[in-house]
Amino acid sequence: MEVVDQASPETYQYKDTEYDNTDGVSMQQDAGGSAYRDKVTTYNYKGKRIPVPIRWHPNSVIRRIVEHNKRSQYTGVTMIGMSGTGKTTLTNKIIHQAHVLGESYIVKRFNGHEMMKIDEHIKKMKKGFPHILVFDDASYTMEDAKSADIARLANALTTIRHVLQSRVIVIINFHYSKATKKFFRNQHFTFMTSVSVEELSNFQEMYKDKMNVVRQFARQYNNMVLRGSFQVPVSSFEKRVIRYKMNEPFRIALVAEIADLHFMVYDRDGCEQCLPKKEAKKSLKLETVNEIAEHIKRVTPKMGSLRTAMQYFMCIHLGNDKHLKGAHQSAWRHLNDIDRSMDISEETWEKVYKKIDGESKHSPAKRVGKSKVNRTMSVLDLAKQIKDEEDNPPPPPTPEPPTFLDNEDLRKEAEEKIENEPETPDYDSYYTPP
Repeated sequence: MEVVDQASPETYQYKDTEYDNTDGVSMQQDAGGSAYRDKVTTYNYKGKRIPVPIRWHPNSVIRRIVEHNKRSQYTGVTMIGMSGTGKTTLTNKIIHQAHVLGESYIVKRFNGHEMMKIDEHIKKMKKGFPHILVFDDASYTMEDAKSADIARLANALTTIRHVLQSRVIVIINFHYSKATKKFFRNQHFTFMTSVSVEELSNFQEMYKDKMNVVRQFARQYNNMVLRGSFQVPVSSFEKRVIRYKMNEPFRIALVAEIADLHFMVYDRDGCEQCLPKKEAKKSLKLETVNEIAEHIKRVTPKMGSLRTAMQYFMCIHLGNDKHLKGAHQSAWRHLNDIDRSMDISEETWEKVYKKIDGESKHSPAKRVGKSKVNRTMSVLDLAKQIKDEEDNPPPPPTPEPPTFLDNEDLRKEAEEKIENEPETPDYDSYYTPP
């Protein structure tokens, strides 16, 4: 590293370009190096010029999204990442940078449930104006959606540019990769803001030939969230790396641009025109763990059902199955393995579920006490059974004959017999009179 001015160590030069040292960004030599080489450009952050590889630069990636949209009229963007890993931040970055580039997109935001009513929303949109459609939290909607609904949504998105008579960018956010149906996996741009052990096996199917890039991303993502920093390899020949602190200003992500898979960095950026307007919402004021837990237990008092639901909620929410226990975890992993190794349609999965669900309903009745409880019994039939047992209670048990401990007269009679017994020599300390 060549220092430009000894009196000002805050600046240095690399490849004939001057940069500023910051607390969060530094260029240095790393003995580990990496098999990577790219041109480095500047990124202005808080009045300082910091180095960023051109290929990793967020504005470069977003510019390619906009250019693709100009040529193709429709651009599909998929965001995959666990909750809190930056999907919304990256989405807002894309919207804002498109605005900075001079594009006048109308931004529409929808939740997952509104996705299934996209036909109604399209009818209300202005024709002849470019749009950016953002669908948040689509994972749960996709999990419960029927095949017919998915097909209708896919058809609406592929024909939307003709209906609106203008360019359209669609951004869909998912919590984990397997929640995305095959149509939505095959988009022009796919961003991964997090990675887990479970996701590594999923990415194996998606990026078989480029798993080395995925593993490098997993290593740097792990460093970012656990150590608070990550590094960008610049040149394997010079063993140069750029080290960034998390959120100062960047986070690391993995992006697939059609057939090109590589890293990128992104920061929090936006303006009042691009960011969604904050609506006044009545929200629960639950601050502590105990308050949240007690509220959940009041809403769902059956602890067995709540515990199982929480296990699957955490599995989907965090993107791994560590919260599933015993047979549930084993069954979940087995189903994932089957889904990854075979091309099974959603319709076939529905039929498989109905078959297994139907067989489980013919399980033998479970005996509780002296009565039988049929697992498939309706609520009304169960109530009738309980009412019959209350109206016809079993006969009381036959009382046992009283003993001298229970009857005062019998006890006195036994005491008198002991007093009238003749005395017997006590040859044994354990001897007692009859």
